[in-house]
Amino acid sequence: MGASVPPGPISYIPPSSTQDRALPMPAGTSPFHVKGLAYRGFEAYAKRNVEGGMDRVRTEIQDPGLRDFLKRPFLAGSWYDVLPVVPLAAALAGLERSSMEDFVKRSSRRQALYDAQTVHRRFFEGHPPSSLVWKIPRLFTQYTDFGGTEVVDMGDLASAEAGQGMVLRTGVPTFILPWFIPMNEAYIEALLGVMGSERPTVKGQVVSKDADVSGVPTVTLRLRVMW
Repeated sequence: MGASVPPGPISYIPPSSTQDRALPMPAGTSPFHVKGLAYRGFEAYAKRNVEGGMDRVRTEIQDPGLRDFLKRPFLAGSWYDVLPVVPLAAALAGLERSSMEDFVKRSSRRQALYDAQTVHRRFFEGHPPSSLVWKIPRLFTQYTDFGGTEVVDMGDLASAEAGQGMVLRTGVPTFILPWFIPMNEAYIEALLGVMGSERPTVKGQVVSKDADVSGVPTVTLRLRVMW
């Protein structure tokens, strides 16, 4: 467990939460990557829930370079530019006439429940909710290649049955925050529920600005995990 004290929140509104979701650089060229499993999840969601599947979703996207990027085959274990996830999620939310936050949370809960029963079954089965906090850094490194993760506080009341922990996630590009924060909140809450928590709650908050990377601002997030 790290000895550092988690910083307090700052009054900082990420540009992407209030402005257009146009990519800050051509699709496929950013230094921030996510495993192809994320894109395959979007494709599976579109196939189940959108008439016309991804072909229909791509018609909602104005950027021709992004449309071409989304036509490629995504391999689950390969790395791909993460920035296009934001306009892709926004397009799916628009087709469902829901807010992006609602769409991301619904789809992330569904994905977490699927993962807990399949690819991550042995990772979580038989473990108490408190153990998940220590697994979060490993999950991040499995699925993203940017920034770092540190467990900074497990709280005074932490126990296997009830408690809280805090995780710092550094180097997160601000452009992806409208997807990244609700995705992590919903995904981790769902996993805590699978592991036996009765009132799982996860709150993500920007706590500091980090350096720009290839012209893209990055920040540190604090994830407060309660079970």
